Amino acid sequence: MVTAHRQSVVGNVWYLDVPKVLLIAAQDHLLELLRKKFEVEGFVVLTANSGRQGIELAKAELPELIVLDERLRDSRGTRLQERFKANRKLQEIPLILLTMRDSRAAGDAGYGAAISQLQLPFRPSQLVALAREAL
Repeated sequence: MVTAHRQSVVGNVWYLDVPKVLLIAAQDHLLELLRKKFEVEGFVVLTANSGRQGIELAKAELPELIVLDERLRDSRGTRLQERFKANRKLQEIPLILLTMRDSRAAGDAGYGAAISQLQLPFRPSQLVALAREAL
């Protein structure tokens, strides 16, 4: 029986069997809170505080999961989500959209390609549980 091992590389450090998540949000306090929670839960965490930085980091690092806050300063989260889905290298990466809207309304608004949506406010443990489901 062959066992596949997931390998993550951040900088020059290799991590075996550790999922890599990219968090994209404009609010530094939200990024810090989520970064700490995901690291405690055993994830390698990358952060970006703008849509442009998020796209560049995703292309360079190819995370296993992207968590995207729709409230970005330089781009609407839903537009950025479309850019991820249009890129061949990034389109298969599961994405969780953090939204102010009720998930039923978000689905009606055309967000449908997100693997999951989580309405703000939420508990970080809820997000980690969704992340584990997506992986």
